[in-house]
Amino acid sequence: MQSLTKLAAIFIIWTAFTIIMTVGNSPLAQATGATAVVMTIALAGAAGGSTIAIWQSKEAHQSPEQSSEKAKRTRTRVGRFVDSLREDEIAELRARLVADDGETVPLERLMAEQESRRRS
Repeated sequence: MQSLTKLAAIFIIWTAFTIIMTVGNSPLAQATGATAVVMTIALAGAAGGSTIAIWQSKEAHQSPEQSSEKAKRTRTRVGRFVDSLREDEIAELRARLVADDGETVPLERLMAEQESRRRS
């Protein structure tokens, strides 16, 4: 969702919550004691949960260029990891995998070097 759409949806949710809480002929207005408290908590929980779900939702639209590029990549665990990288992070990964003389360095060797640096 776009930010403006998210904001509109949240506004509608909380407006509905406010109307339900303040309108004189709603079931909540006629409830008393513990019933009113439970109904208020349930409504507030639903409105709050909806708000969180809307804010945490990801953008559904990607440019066609990004979609086709990601479709070409494999869907393995490594493929999903690479999909999550930005272009500058991919360039950095490629640079680390290529030695000074242009020879490709095995990933296992890089991981072993990193592990030995952690231990020291």
